[in-house]
Amino acid sequence: VWGAVIIHRCWTRYVRYETYTEEDSKQWSRIGASTSTTSSGLQGSFFMRPLRDTIVPTVKASCVIGASEFNDMPTYLNQTVSLAKEGSEIVLWSESLVEMKDAQMKEAFWGTARNISTTYGIYLGVTYSEFLDAEMIESKNMFTLFGPQGQILFEYQKANPVAMVETTVEAGPQILPVVETEKLGRVGGSICFDMDFPNFIAQAGTKRVDLMLQPSWTWGSIGRLEAYMQSYRVVEQGFTLFRCGSWAPSTVYDPYRQLYGYKNNLGSGTFTVDIPLQKHVQTIYSAVGNLWQYICCAFAVVTLLLVLIPKRFVDRWIDQVENRLWRRVGTHSADSNIGGSSRDGSSHV
Repeated sequence: VWGAVIIHRCWTRYVRYETYTEEDSKQWSRIGASTSTTSSGLQGSFFMRPLRDTIVPTVKASCVIGASEFNDMPTYLNQTVSLAKEGSEIVLWSESLVEMKDAQMKEAFWGTARNISTTYGIYLGVTYSEFLDAEMIESKNMFTLFGPQGQILFEYQKANPVAMVETTVEAGPQILPVVETEKLGRVGGSICFDMDFPNFIAQAGTKRVDLMLQPSWTWGSIGRLEAYMQSYRVVEQGFTLFRCGSWAPSTVYDPYRQLYGYKNNLGSGTFTVDIPLQKHVQTIYSAVGNLWQYICCAFAVVTLLLVLIPKRFVDRWIDQVENRLWRRVGTHSADSNIGGSSRDGSSHV
């Protein structure tokens, strides 16, 4: 908004072709006239991109949505197989869908997931709570991604547990997992609340993530609010987001925050969507980080000062700057070439 105000102020001040003096005699704006004269000699064109250049390839992806308070592993595995048979190349589970009580149970679960991904050649992202004690109190919130050959692409532990809700969940390292894949490009992973931390997700911009997979579980009215807020990470860091949410919206946003899919599922179910395979988009925010906020604040202060200071003072200062600049580049010569009237009222032919 502030940028638009400044541009409008500069446009009306410098680029308009003519101004009027107090005596109602026409006077050419020097910079405006010079701009129009220079631009008339430039060669170029403006055109729309061909339709074929705007079409991006897509991949069919599905989300297995659980109720989160249930641990119905056979149902979720059967849903995964059904979605794979229907052509989904990515199957992602919502957050903490099942529970792993010990290492043996985890290995058996991994074996089943690996077998499904290998059999159907899919990318399979499974989520689970991995308990750390026999009393099943302390746990880790985990997200493991299997590749089409059954290989583990990454095993990620939620880095930012929710305060007061996940008090018994151990926080993982502040490292965003990223893996290079043949078809999907660079794939990253985060879990729900992680996306509320711009500094953490900034790693997606640094590592040039193309597609972010985000299992999630939220509740009540905050579910839609969280999905809405977190969608701005895609604009900040330039990636496509596939969010699989339990009790909250499951969404797909491209790097320009265009919505490709949305489903607000209050309970168990599935969600299938075509995800655009967009490449990572370099953004100003990913380049300068939080410095961009301070730049915007600085422009806001300048704009407010321009609004508060009386226009006659601002115009007087600008006139003084103009006169000094034009004296250096030869104002009189420029006026005579343009053929307009000078400031003292005498004509130049």
